[in-house]
Amino acid sequence: MITVLNQGTRTIVWDKIRNLISKDLDYYKFFIGSAKNISQLGKEMGLEKVEFISESDNKINGYFSYIYDSSTRTAKDFELLSLEKNSKNITLLKDFAKVIRCIYDSPDYERLEVEIIKGAPSSCILESLIRANSFRVVGEKRKAIRLNDNKLYDIVIYEHLKEE
Repeated sequence: MITVLNQGTRTIVWDKIRNLISKDLDYYKFFIGSAKNISQLGKEMGLEKVEFISESDNKINGYFSYIYDSSTRTAKDFELLSLEKNSKNITLLKDFAKVIRCIYDSPDYERLEVEIIKGAPSSCILESLIRANSFRVVGEKRKAIRLNDNKLYDIVIYEHLKEE
């Protein structure tokens, strides 16, 4: 089940996420999400952060979000975090696929952009999900991000244009 976060539920979920990540920084090093809302200036520029949780059996098993840029009608900066450590979180991936499908079907979107950190445990699963949904590789940023292990990682950039 997918639940859209609002201001009330957002604080509760982010407290759980911060607590979980702080216990195992190495395992969660690939999650670079931010608990911050978009600034007022960002909102004035047409940016909106949309956040979800994936639930099953009254248990939160994952979090995902994206930023919607109304000036370019683009969904970008996708974040995905499995809260089921050391397992393939199929429910989260199915829920993530549902959100991607809803974005495709919305008349408000023209483009989806996804960046995946090479070497992340979820990268193989996400890449197959993205390719199955007609995304294409548009580039790679070499040594683009430094994670908490102090190593630099490459990022692969994918996009999907509604018109294609």
